[in-house]
Amino acid sequence: MAKRLLYNLLVNAIGDYVEGLTEDNLKIGVWSGDVALKNLQINPTIFNKLNIPLNLIFGSIASLELNIPWGSLESSPIKVVVDGIYALVTPIEVSSFDPNEVLKQSKLSKRKRLVNAGKSIEDTLKNMEYGKDTKGASSANTPGYIKRLTTKIIDNIELKVLNVHIRYEDSVSIPGQFISFGVSFESFNISTTDENWKDAFVKRDTSTSQAKINKLAMLKNITVYWETKAEQLLLASQHPTDILQKQLAMKNCIFTTERAETGISEYLVKVPNAMTVKLVHMENFPNDFPKIDVSIDFSGIEIHVDHLQYSQIIGVITEISAASYENTGKLLRPKASPMDNAKAWWKYAYMRVTNTREMSISNPVI
Repeated sequence: MAKRLLYNLLVNAIGDYVEGLTEDNLKIGVWSGDVALKNLQINPTIFNKLNIPLNLIFGSIASLELNIPWGSLESSPIKVVVDGIYALVTPIEVSSFDPNEVLKQSKLSKRKRLVNAGKSIEDTLKNMEYGKDTKGASSANTPGYIKRLTTKIIDNIELKVLNVHIRYEDSVSIPGQFISFGVSFESFNISTTDENWKDAFVKRDTSTSQAKINKLAMLKNITVYWETKAEQLLLASQHPTDILQKQLAMKNCIFTTERAETGISEYLVKVPNAMTVKLVHMENFPNDFPKIDVSIDFSGIEIHVDHLQYSQIIGVITEISAASYENTGKLLRPKASPMDNAKAWWKYAYMRVTNTREMSISNPVI
């Protein structure tokens, strides 16, 4: 039961965003306790599904490792390590959108959200019922046991993400200028700790309904850059098909403790830097207690934006917003002529002029 639960959780978490996953291989990895996936491709239609006017030129995950200690789940954490998340995106022309396809994807996405919401409510009601019906049960197959085990897994899961670089290149928004914008970081770790902020496996105190869970997150060398005079990073002549070369080119732009020379000169956020977040989640405490207590230590952070960068940032944001608005209007445009359906055209005109929130591609004007 627990293996099936974790398998479904993994599929639901990354299935829509990653290509190349095979159910058989993934199931074998989960069942054995060790999942090791290499060179996964990020789904190129991810922005289309979200109705965002961006085009994914290259997207990959170098490696994803999952260690599940099936023999000691009640005393050892599940560990997840993701190394190398890379994405290169560009703006997309509104004219290249297929209205029917975008509308179809929007309806599918909305339907999926409704189904997931229904399942979530159903699971919550079942867990509430199981918690009452299986009180005192000790069998590992009882729903009450599965609920407690799931809570323990979530409380103690360890996540490590290394080498992330998201880059945006644009030669369209500002005529005559090629610019690039990027966000990257060297590492991000999150783990469960004791009250002294030392890594520990915690077990909720069953003698009281009140529980505290301490989470420690550390982010190292986050960078934000905006290059006013950039060059294409992944030229077709240099990296025609080799995914490893493309990953290396993206990785070499990440500022790390060992690699300070990245080829990037126009940083908006000064490097090196580090951030530590301490989070205490307090469950079932009285109302005068905070449910979540967060403290953040962000050392060595400085932000610098010059006039040219600022003007380019505003220009690109304006163009992307306009493209998204025009795409939405294109989808909402009535199919019938004004003579055949004047009411629909008046409603469409009103929504376009007022930019009303009623404009939804899931409910186009007919």
